[in-house]
Amino acid sequence: MYTIHRKGNATQDPHQKERKKSLQQKAKDLARTQWNEGWSKESQATAWRLRRITKQANSREGHELYSRIKNTAMAGMLAQLRTGHCGLKYYLWRFKIADNPECNKCGYEKETVEHFLLECPAYRKERWELSKKVGHLG
Repeated sequence: MYTIHRKGNATQDPHQKERKKSLQQKAKDLARTQWNEGWSKESQATAWRLRRITKQANSREGHELYSRIKNTAMAGMLAQLRTGHCGLKYYLWRFKIADNPECNKCGYEKETVEHFLLECPAYRKERWELSKKVGHLG
């Protein structure tokens, strides 16, 4: 929308910026709502225990979580585990990088993030040590 001034110069409608910002904010809000709904669905078969952990009152997320990690490699690894885009066999198998999705440590059919962090018997001792330090999670 343009307004013609006396000298013939065309300038943008002063309300156009406000409308554009409002639409951008609505799009961001809608995307956030849709993402949160998809993430929190308990009926989804994958990673329901991990989602339950992130709902706990003392859990951190986003900037609050990553800003506390000073080692960028560790922050990257955490992001990969939280999104499932990591070097575990189930993810690699989906892209035909690994021959099969099985866990090499215990033989479970899918080496997923949930299996790796919460279920694999090969890491039982590490989980026990961690739970002694930070408490039971989920």
